[in-house]
Amino acid sequence: MSNILQIRMTWKGVSAPQFLNRHFYQVDVFPEDGFPFGRKGKVFTDTWNQARNSAVKYQGMLVIEGDVLIDPHDYNQMLKAISTNVDAIWTAPVKVWPVTTKGKDWFWCHWSTDTSQTLDKYPLHFGYNFTYLPKQLIELAIEAGWDKWDYWTDDSEMPKIAMRNKIPVKVPEDCWPKHLHY
Repeated sequence: MSNILQIRMTWKGVSAPQFLNRHFYQVDVFPEDGFPFGRKGKVFTDTWNQARNSAVKYQGMLVIEGDVLIDPHDYNQMLKAISTNVDAIWTAPVKVWPVTTKGKDWFWCHWSTDTSQTLDKYPLHFGYNFTYLPKQLIELAIEAGWDKWDYWTDDSEMPKIAMRNKIPVKVPEDCWPKHLHY
């Protein structure tokens, strides 16, 4: 799918495993004054705005975070899912571990009402880990000030925009990325 912008987001100064998928552009999030974790929204906005000026008319953006690994099967399953509905958000099931959440146990990085270990096929909330964002959602987020959001705001506001605009969130079949921050 050449009309899907594919990016791997890493955090400056944080070691990330080597990633050999040649389809992904690597973009780095840098810490800034007042933003110790950087501004993912600014990086996403800048990346999308740069891509807008290319000859390719992108339908959306496939994101993989630097601490998430996929294999070729996961990648192909995600692309297969996206091809069935490029206007939906596609988020792969990724376990988020207590070292990240400061909770007692892991939970899926997407859910409807509360985080849990029950796999929800049509969640309302999602993290980026390995997620496809459709063009409509990206454009709405940019209009809402995506470039100004801090790390935590970014993860909470994007699902709210999706819900307000009735953009569905779906989970691809047989796609199991691994979150390495545990």
